[in-house]
Amino acid sequence: MKRLFHWRWIVLAVVVFIASRQVSYPIDSRMVLPSLGEIFQSQTVVAYAKDIPQVEYLAEFDELTHWVNAPDFNSAELKGKVSLVQFWSYSCVQCVDAIPYMKGWWSTYKRYGLQIVGIHSPSYVSEERLERVSQAVKDYGITYPVGFDDNFAVWRSFSNRVWPAIYLFDANGKLVYSHLGVGGYEETEAAIQSVLGVSPEQVEAIAAPVAEEPAYISFGHKKSFAFKSREKIVRDQPALYSFPDLLEPFQWALEGEWIVREDHVESVSPNAKFRLFIEKPSLTLAFSTAARRQQKAIVRVDGAYIPLDRAGKDVIIEQSLGGESSVVIETVQHAEVVKNMPGGYLVEVTFPAPGSQMFSANYPKDGEE
Repeated sequence: MKRLFHWRWIVLAVVVFIASRQVSYPIDSRMVLPSLGEIFQSQTVVAYAKDIPQVEYLAEFDELTHWVNAPDFNSAELKGKVSLVQFWSYSCVQCVDAIPYMKGWWSTYKRYGLQIVGIHSPSYVSEERLERVSQAVKDYGITYPVGFDDNFAVWRSFSNRVWPAIYLFDANGKLVYSHLGVGGYEETEAAIQSVLGVSPEQVEAIAAPVAEEPAYISFGHKKSFAFKSREKIVRDQPALYSFPDLLEPFQWALEGEWIVREDHVESVSPNAKFRLFIEKPSLTLAFSTAARRQQKAIVRVDGAYIPLDRAGKDVIIEQSLGGESSVVIETVQHAEVVKNMPGGYLVEVTFPAPGSQMFSANYPKDGEE
């Protein structure tokens, strides 16, 4: 009996090894990694994005938890229409870069019968909160319907595996084009024109993102290459950090006690501080709070409170407190803290109370005002 038990364990180890060796994932795409059980249950193994099995006909959206910005939208409205479905998440940098194209295609081609649907499937646990997705959709000015796919029901029905991903269906609901991962904007627009029967001469091609779309720095240990505190990151546990003597452009650091999570940082000690050196005229910071109350974030630029003519629209100037510049944090919000600021400058944010969170910094791309 002992020998039989021993051999069972050997066989199981071999099966697990073979399964792990045959599964690989797109390097440049965020993914939901399958569990070991899902690997054994699946009949095919995903190798690369181009080999991912795809839906052949437009799947229903009945299992969506919510429609974020179009509560009355019904998937029945897609019948007889050319439909473009995009999977995205608001913290995915590649997805954010694609938003101007999506908005441009919606503005240009809806008059020719195109219906765009965004499916927000969370790439981080924090994105499973509807209010955060709703705020992001509002901040990015997205007007085409966005579905809240927090349980990945639609994701699975499409056999999708990457962010971002685009699926284009003809008026009969048949898949005619797909693009998985970043880029491919010219090819996607050509496919849209082809299935709509619209010539390039009829429309002004959407060749580049619109100017108001920002670049992005994500905070957290998943993308920590620009993190420059003296200490190394301790993942998902409280730890003490200190500022370095100098920060280069687009580098950030922490001081005090913080928890560095996958996609954000959270203050633990009172008066914990954050610094970012930036060389852009404006800056927007994504805040939230783990506490069930309003929090304050005190913002300084180059060691001083922000003057009124340089303060972003979300900054409160308290003259009774010597011109203190601060932001009130509630749920999730993208707060413009600086505008019209020349040259490089150091932004420092102090959080008087624990439980304050920072997710990202947005700023104009090169050549934009």
